[in-house]
Amino acid sequence: MELARSRASWAGRGLDLNWRSARTLIDVSGDFVLSRRFTVFFNLSNLHDNPVINEIAGPNTPAYASIQQYQRWGSEWTFGVKGSLSFPCRPLAFSFPASAARYSACR
Repeated sequence: MELARSRASWAGRGLDLNWRSARTLIDVSGDFVLSRRFTVFFNLSNLHDNPVINEIAGPNTPAYASIQQYQRWGSEWTFGVKGSLSFPCRPLAFSFPASAARYSACR
């Protein structure tokens, strides 16, 4: 996926063009089920650490000044383990309805 933005503005002396250079972002995520209760997961964002480059061009802009802003935030990696807990089923007694019925915790 390529992201590109552009903007034109009047600077008084000439027309200046501002834009963000196109970049390709690669995100990868997945999980592995180890058992009924445990899963290992991962999420990798901006895998190749592609920078954000804002550029400007105008009639008086020299070539060495065309890059207005260069940002590099790095790649974000997340790993983890998901788990679920289960409790044994046992009947529970509730006393505050008028009819003190017994309910099961495993519905």
